[in-house]
Amino acid sequence: MAEVSILELIEEYIERFKNKEAKFFYSAQERSSDENAQILFVGPSLAKIIVKKNESDHHITIHYHQGESIEFSEDSSTPSSIIDIHIAALLHLRDKLKGRNPEEFAGIRYSHQGMIDRVMIERRIKAEKAEYKVTYSDNIFGEHTLYNENGVKYLVTLRDFENETGYVDSIDWKYNKLGTTKHIMYVFGDLKSNLRLYKKLDKTYPFIEIYTDPSNDYKITWHYPHEMDKEADELIKKYFKGKPHIESDQLRSFSQFIVEAGALSQFKIRAEVMDAIETAFEKGVLKKLEETTLLEFSNIKADLFPYQKEGVQYGTFKKGCILADEMGLGKTLQAISIALMKKEIFGFSRTLIICPASLKAQWKQEIEKFTDAKATIVTGRPHERMELYKTCKDYFLIANYELILRDFVNINAQGVDFVILDEAQRIKNFNTKTSHALKSLVRKQSLILTGTPIENKLIDL
Repeated sequence: MAEVSILELIEEYIERFKNKEAKFFYSAQERSSDENAQILFVGPSLAKIIVKKNESDHHITIHYHQGESIEFSEDSSTPSSIIDIHIAALLHLRDKLKGRNPEEFAGIRYSHQGMIDRVMIERRIKAEKAEYKVTYSDNIFGEHTLYNENGVKYLVTLRDFENETGYVDSIDWKYNKLGTTKHIMYVFGDLKSNLRLYKKLDKTYPFIEIYTDPSNDYKITWHYPHEMDKEADELIKKYFKGKPHIESDQLRSFSQFIVEAGALSQFKIRAEVMDAIETAFEKGVLKKLEETTLLEFSNIKADLFPYQKEGVQYGTFKKGCILADEMGLGKTLQAISIALMKKEIFGFSRTLIICPASLKAQWKQEIEKFTDAKATIVTGRPHERMELYKTCKDYFLIANYELILRDFVNINAQGVDFVILDEAQRIKNFNTKTSHALKSLVRKQSLILTGTPIENKLIDL
């Protein structure tokens, strides 16, 4: 029997509904229009769609199984007996997939909410599959201690029990703009399933939290759902001026708040707040330099294309950035040029290039072909590599990913100014040991190179 495509399966189910549920089918057709329905995302095994009915949005997930069957689930309080909403979702999906190869889902355009919903689903799935161990605080909000399968420790704070947002000291929380992670999801799920523990724990928020809010462009925000003492209340009013957050133009003067709040035990100031203040100062300096500095390309033995010069201009005055040009467009030469510009402008003395082992010789060859700089490939036994990190005078050091896992402690001991990460999609799984080692490298600035920033999932980026 020939395999049934997803679109054919959808058509088959629509025909069944039309024959068996005629009284629902025609009202569902009206609700399947673009005015009343919207695709959030489509994946190889499910699609998520919003259907509006009676001024309410119903979030419907359609699961399709290997061309054999379709199932529906809801992320709202919609009774599963309301069939017309299911039919409307299926009709809307059918109309959007028509004319496409239904196996090629990368072409579906997602709404902003759809993108958020998609990465949230990815994390939810990981949280449900996780085998974490949690040591709970005596307070319902935290800080709770979570250990992942590899024994890595995280401190988790649960802030909002309705929307399940909170804080965890992880790389994912710092950058994902969601306000949650699989660690936070796991603790919420575990705690809500344990009503005895839930009732036992104290319900007073443990501190006045100063944090960067992912849902509000990472603005510095305060949170405390109870009445404060007079000293803390006056301090919040003085700097936040009746608002829950400060604006970006207040960042550079916010350091005095840190000093005053640091003297009071009831305040918890997240590390990201300090990073935001430091970044504000650095951005100001970099912006001023960009406005007053004319890049000189005479030390590059090649005629760069205009788009390459634009990439060099962009990367030189950024603390961290991504170059994601397609293969063959000269990302390597742009990266080398950026490194040399940073050496000249910022006085950097060492750039570490991290790449697949098969590309190390190519990097060295291009550096020495297009510039007068020298490059050393990191190799040898552990004690030989340690000596190289200590004594090498060349501006460029080139190492493969596997060596960083073994050597990052020694690299940090000797210091590095600028890190270039080539073929960076190799660390899209931020839970691997290699990924943790790379993110542990102490550096002043960094550059990411990849020709495939997203391969399968938005979470890759």
